[in-house]
Amino acid sequence: MVAWSQARKLCRVRLSIQPGYEFGYLVGATCSDGTVGKNYVSLVVNDEAFAAKYADSLTRVTGLSARLEAVTRPSGYLGRDVPGFRVRIVSSRASGSRPVGGLIPKGTA
Repeated sequence: MVAWSQARKLCRVRLSIQPGYEFGYLVGATCSDGTVGKNYVSLVVNDEAFAAKYADSLTRVTGLSARLEAVTRPSGYLGRDVPGFRVRIVSSRASGSRPVGGLIPKGTA
């Protein structure tokens, strides 16, 4: 089994989740508006304050550095690009095959 595993994944530190208000906020926002990929967690919204609060919660809960960046995306309704804000972390420790990425510890969901 060890021969099939990548060496860097055997010795990495597991993600330590800090329970509390920020954790609930993070899970709720991720489930409603977020995206969990193979090695990233992302949220794109129109409101900068909401994105900043999500980034702060993500950093406090996981200890990983969340990036907040201005983005544009196409709007089919308006027929033009609209501005927004994206919060994203790229880490296989915060995503993967567990519920809501790696945000909910295995066995608790």
